[in-house]
Amino acid sequence: MANKGFISSPEAFIRQIRQNLTEGRYTLGNDGFSIVKELVQNADDAGATKLHIGVHDNLSGSDHPLLRSPGLFVVNDGPFEPHDADNLRRFGINTKALDSAKIGKFGLGLKSIFHLCEAFFFLGQAGSGPSARLIADVLNPWSGEHDDGFHPDWDVFSSGDRNRILAALAPFYGNSLCFCLWIPLRQ
Repeated sequence: MANKGFISSPEAFIRQIRQNLTEGRYTLGNDGFSIVKELVQNADDAGATKLHIGVHDNLSGSDHPLLRSPGLFVVNDGPFEPHDADNLRRFGINTKALDSAKIGKFGLGLKSIFHLCEAFFFLGQAGSGPSARLIADVLNPWSGEHDDGFHPDWDVFSSGDRNRILAALAPFYGNSLCFCLWIPLRQ
């Protein structure tokens, strides 16, 4: 059966991102504080007790072209589950909307990092102990569902690149990886 809902396009998402970044709460302003505020709020919302934000040089030997430039990283020890990965990919309302007390229930705050990047990478550990598994992917708003994307080469997040990011961020999460963002700075 054909999809009877709205048809999304990279152009529409880019237009929405641009509008959200230039109007209202997600404007960059003079200090960029809105981005840091959103990252701190997201960590708090996840119940994190530790948060690291920093800048890293390019990841030498990277397969992905965006990892060949410096990046901003964010690491927090909040839990990360498969539905959280789905929420990162939603634009606008997400499953947090069911909880009126949740910060981030509109699914827009994290998108403020698009002031700094064109796409970003996320990694998280779902579960704990022997059943724990790594969730790692790239969010590329330029990607299209029907080969109509502008940067299909940005859709691949190789295991080698995942390992490069994990190695670079290991000092910040130790043996208990929970959630990491890698934000390749726009060049």
